[in-house]
Amino acid sequence: MKALLAAAVLLTLLGCASDRKEPAESTEVAASVEAQQPPASERVFTVADEQGLRDQIERNWNLGSLAGASDLAGLVVELRIALLPDGTVTKIEVLNDRPGNATFQQVAESARRAVAISSPLKLPPGLDISDLTVRFRPDQVVQ
Repeated sequence: MKALLAAAVLLTLLGCASDRKEPAESTEVAASVEAQQPPASERVFTVADEQGLRDQIERNWNLGSLAGASDLAGLVVELRIALLPDGTVTKIEVLNDRPGNATFQQVAESARRAVAISSPLKLPPGLDISDLTVRFRPDQVVQ
C-alpha cells in the first residue's frame, strides 16, 4: 500500500496501516509513505499522519553546499530508524550505503543529522510505529 505526496523525503512506515490508493505525484518534489497496520487496530494511517512525520524530518534536513548540485540527480539515501513508543529515535542505519562515493556520504550524513535532530518524533496517536524507513531525495528539494 503506497501513497505519493509532495515532499522531498520519502517515508516508509513499517508496523502501521493504510488501505489508501496512490494519489498523483507532485511535479515539484516527490515523496511517499507506506503504512501497514496491525489487524487489531482500528486506527487508519492518514495523509495527515504522513505529512506530519515527513515535515518533522524534512524541516531539519540541510544539504548545505550540496543543495542544487548536478551530481545529486537520482540519488536516494535510505535510512532505517528504530523508535521508542514516545518517538525517540534509538538507531539510524543507512540501508543503501555507497562506500567511496563522497557525495552520497555527505547526503547520507545530512539525512542522519536531520533524523537525529528531529528526535523525538511526534508519532500519530493510536498507531504503533517502532520501525521507520525514510528515503531522502536531494535532487527533489525545492529551495
